[in-house]
Amino acid sequence: MTDGSALLPPAADQDLRALAVAVLRAGTTVYRAHSVSNDPWWFSGTGLGRFDLPEPMGTLYVADNLETAVRERLRERVVAAGVVSPALAATFSVAKATMNSTWRCGHVSARSAARVGITRELCACPPSMYPVSQAWAVAICESGFSGIRYGARFMPGKANAWALFGTAGVSPSVANAVAEIDAAAACVKAGIAIQGPPELRSLDVIA
Repeated sequence: MTDGSALLPPAADQDLRALAVAVLRAGTTVYRAHSVSNDPWWFSGTGLGRFDLPEPMGTLYVADNLETAVRERLRERVVAAGVVSPALAATFSVAKATMNSTWRCGHVSARSAARVGITRELCACPPSMYPVSQAWAVAICESGFSGIRYGARFMPGKANAWALFGTAGVSPSVANAVAEIDAAAACVKAGIAIQGPPELRSLDVIA
């Protein structure tokens, strides 16, 4: 835990069944930005994600809309400048799909979550604090929820993302693909410009 943080791990054996419930229903459209080299429907148990469950379990992250998916993928790299390079855009794409089943999730961005010790930092803490947010994920899973409803760190506003629990690895049956959106097109739709280094012929040569 970092100095000054109000986010603490859940108490040992904390019962979180009182959390507000958010339901991601079968047939709902979701978006997932993913590496072009990986299947989009991958449950991560690596510990690299905010709400990763430890293997052999894992967590799949999806968003309500394209912009949230893109900004969560690009993270700090797009916050300051609002642009990305063509090379970076070439590394990912955005899957648009509909969910095949219904998920009953603990709503950690609901006001009532404060009563069990959850703060906004749970959804916005840096990776150095992921062991704390992952401990909350474990407690929420053990309290009978199949995922987490939350507000993404890099997309302000209401809750707009889901962390779904399952067996670590690829699970293509989770969703039915609707479209695979090229990252450059997705960035433009999300209000992010694609900008590379200036071409040599556009530069003035100073002798």
